[in-house]
Amino acid sequence: MLKKRNDMICKTNSGILPGSILLSIFCFLFFIHAARPDDPKRTMRYTSRSVKDAAIWQSDVRNKLFHLLKLEDLLATRDSIALNPKEILSEDKGAYVLKEIEFNATKTRRIRVVFTIPAKGKGKWPAVISIHGHGGKSHSVYDRSSIYKGFAAELAARDYVTIAPIVSQHVVYEEGRTLMGERLWDVMRCLDYLESLPMIDKNRIGTAGLSLGGEMTMWLGAMDERVRATLSSGFLTRMDQMEHNHCMCWKFPGLRELVDYADIYALTAPRALQCQNGLKEPSNNFTVALAGEALKEIEVIYEDYKVPKNVSLVAHEGAHEIDLPSVLAFFENELGPSSIRNMQYTSRSAKDAEMWQRDVRSNLFGLLRLSDLVTNRKSIGLNPKVIRTENRGDYLLKEIEINSTPDRRIRVIFTIPTKTKGPLPAIVSIHGHGGSPGIVYDKTSIYKGFAAELAARNYITIAPSVSQHWVYEKGRTLMGERLWDAIRCVDYLESLSEVNKNKIGCAGLSLGGEMAMWLGAMDPRIKSVVSSGFLTTMDQLESHICYNFLYFQGFPEIRKPDRCWKFTGLRELVDFADIYSLIAPRSLQCQNGLKEGPGAFYVPIARDALKDIETIYSDFKRPQNLEMVVHEGGHEIHLPSLLTFFDKEFGPGKY
Repeated sequence: MLKKRNDMICKTNSGILPGSILLSIFCFLFFIHAARPDDPKRTMRYTSRSVKDAAIWQSDVRNKLFHLLKLEDLLATRDSIALNPKEILSEDKGAYVLKEIEFNATKTRRIRVVFTIPAKGKGKWPAVISIHGHGGKSHSVYDRSSIYKGFAAELAARDYVTIAPIVSQHVVYEEGRTLMGERLWDVMRCLDYLESLPMIDKNRIGTAGLSLGGEMTMWLGAMDERVRATLSSGFLTRMDQMEHNHCMCWKFPGLRELVDYADIYALTAPRALQCQNGLKEPSNNFTVALAGEALKEIEVIYEDYKVPKNVSLVAHEGAHEIDLPSVLAFFENELGPSSIRNMQYTSRSAKDAEMWQRDVRSNLFGLLRLSDLVTNRKSIGLNPKVIRTENRGDYLLKEIEINSTPDRRIRVIFTIPTKTKGPLPAIVSIHGHGGSPGIVYDKTSIYKGFAAELAARNYITIAPSVSQHWVYEKGRTLMGERLWDAIRCVDYLESLSEVNKNKIGCAGLSLGGEMAMWLGAMDPRIKSVVSSGFLTTMDQLESHICYNFLYFQGFPEIRKPDRCWKFTGLRELVDFADIYSLIAPRSLQCQNGLKEGPGAFYVPIARDALKDIETIYSDFKRPQNLEMVVHEGGHEIHLPSLLTFFDKEFGPGKY
């Protein structure tokens, strides 16, 4: 028996070994074990890195966690699992209506949730997935006399939609699942249900919970990027601490070998995260001291994303309970009306307008995950290679390959006049959904062969491909890669002595009109922009999915129909009018057809957006540099306006 340290002995075959020596040997062996470089715990711990590499790390960790949680099959087939909601009861609570609803979690299992909707108004409302802890149930988060302080009821009374699932199970319902996996899947299905409702603003969905609920909000915010704001109360700690005096339902095979809680929380970045821990928590529980240590590790990735203000720890005066004022303030800040388009352009001096443009561009390059490429662009050689050449009389048409990044090459169509020597103006000519670079030269298409017409008028043209619906390089975004390819076309044009570097423009229709907007906004080398069939608002575009022709032609693994214009953080920052405003004071023409009808690019919506853009052109005292062409056609290029615009901006049609 071991007693006090000075009396510790160990009997051996050769005699007696003093306890102090035994203890020294034990400590030495423990140190050697703990310091082993191959220690299997937390093999994917987050350490500081670039934004691109942080995003790669997050993607890799999510994939590994989904595998350990045994949810990969459900993720792959989620679209085929109909919700089939059924209302069980409804109760008028004055400011809101409370309902109990059932819907499918999987094809063989249904779940019941509490759901509230404001009694007045029509939406679109923000929503918060509200999660109870051990010993609780769905209604617990609406109980003002409980440790939850009725936070869900308080949110409901403030015109938030709320939904409260049950996560208190301690059995696995379906064979081959894990307990934590089933809990997480149920809360993810709550998000699916919210997204199915037209009254919900899909850009303002958050989650909040206490204790086990704080754990589940951590998991939901980490694993589902549709969650914009995460509030995790009474849970921030370390796994070492959770190994003692706690229900072990948090643990599943492979978890500790991969990460600690700080790494799971780090998957939430750069989205908003607030953790709450009470100063009166028992010393063996979720203490503020442990939470502070874990927070320091989470802060690293927020620093890497350059959004350190998006993570916070509220150390409140209570114990294991919700701090209600902080909850309400957090969601008002992150999901309230002021949380959308927080860098909207408003009238200011020309000098301040330029500062606004620089700030917005910098933020957007970060969200697009292009900052590293922008910094290192000059070191990325183009290494052009001509694939084929075709003589079209007035111009030569070539297919050329160039380096987009050090690891990826792109193919473009390039034309150069045969009868006129440079330097000549040049136009980056961009197709839309379902198109390819060659289609902008097709006079029978909705593009009216605008690139061919420009080529015949002695413009140099270059046409990239932007129809991809997948990301080629880890850590990038779809829109970021499309934009970067277009920027590299400008790099190629600038490398040619035949090009007048002060007369480079861009034009496109539909998705091409969107990319012309992005290219003109983000690259000041573009002097004139024609954006056709795209001027609208993000609210209007939310109700329309893009047409992914590859998906509909039998390649469902490529990417399902989606909102390919959208990426994390975009709507929180700007609307399309603000992106167009980055073009000012350079020349911009927008085109919208009267036969578009009340769809995504409806002329009245476009006119409203134009009013927002006009503000910055007026501030720059260049209102004449902005115009909108409303033509008699549908979703198509208006060729006469395009040709007149570029001839006016870059000189006569014959050079």
